[in-house]
Amino acid sequence: MPEAKVIDISVAQLTSADIKSAGAIGVVQYLSLPGTRPGFNEAKRIKKPVYDDRLAWGLAVALVFQVDKADYLGGYARGFEFGRASREQSTALGHPDSAGVILCVQDSGIPRGSFGLAVEHMRGYVDGRGLGPQPAYCGTDLGNYLVGAGLTTWLWQPAAASWSTSPSPHVSMQQLESKSYPWPQGAYDENLVLQPDWGQNPRPGLPPPPPGGPNLLEDEMLWARFYGENQDVAFGATGWRYITPEQRDQLLFMKLLRPMAGTTFPQVLGNNPAEGAQWKARYAQFG
Repeated sequence: MPEAKVIDISVAQLTSADIKSAGAIGVVQYLSLPGTRPGFNEAKRIKKPVYDDRLAWGLAVALVFQVDKADYLGGYARGFEFGRASREQSTALGHPDSAGVILCVQDSGIPRGSFGLAVEHMRGYVDGRGLGPQPAYCGTDLGNYLVGAGLTTWLWQPAAASWSTSPSPHVSMQQLESKSYPWPQGAYDENLVLQPDWGQNPRPGLPPPPPGGPNLLEDEMLWARFYGENQDVAFGATGWRYITPEQRDQLLFMKLLRPMAGTTFPQVLGNNPAEGAQWKARYAQFG
């Protein structure tokens, strides 16, 4: 695949317009536990208007959950708490369940003798989210253990070389040492995308939402969702696009969007993940 870069942003206030114009294809933004590291974690936690703005500018968005440097020391119980909180927050944003939310397992050196505790921390996170294996931010040395335990689908590899002395085929995104964008060095990190799936919304293979609002959409669209996702979709004769809850409500009010006859909820396209993916592939581009 051609080289593509993604920006991960902590507390920096980078606008979607700036990120788009710099050539990045997307962003990784943070979720966290309310009330922790006062003034810092709340500032870096992405809010719904920012999330929607990223998508509106054609930027893909992935999410990572982090609280502190050595969260793994809390083991299974702390991981479970993080999993519950991350699912609640990602659902509120409208992030697809199928994308997962990356857990920051390793933000400092972890002795190999403590890998077991980190694995249990990840296990708690997976159980807390209740959606199967989740991606992890960690070196490949630990990451290969997480994949082997069936807890991790893919890895976001940190820049620290000493955490990744073992090769891994499971790295989807690699954090770089370079700082090639026109912003203060402490404002961001840049990452190389290595696989089609790096936890992003829109999901792999999907075009970004077209610019503009509901006026670009046709009449008599179906209110739908792809199987396994909690993201609303406007689905019509010429294709489909993701819509925000605000757009959904406006379209329903204007009678441009309709649920199935006799229901007040969206139609689910597909009966399993494979069928949901087939629906996406069938309508991957507008006519």
